[in-house]
Amino acid sequence: MNDGDARKTDGGDNGRETETPSRLWKVADVAAYARCSPRTVGNLMVAGLPFIKLGHLVRFEPRAVARWMAGERR
Repeated sequence: MNDGDARKTDGGDNGRETETPSRLWKVADVAAYARCSPRTVGNLMVAGLPFIKLGHLVRFEPRAVARWMAGERR
């Protein structure tokens, strides 16, 4: 395993690896990913783009955004 790998061992004796969750995206990150404006991201949220509300902050799970954009809405 190299330093750039996103996995780490779970600390147990069985050697299993668990995937480290990636960081949450901001509106600007989703806009860059989708190549659209932040205002469009707001419209996509109204249309069902999954997001997480942390107090007054809005964040997105990158995998959920990619799945939703690909049409694999859950």
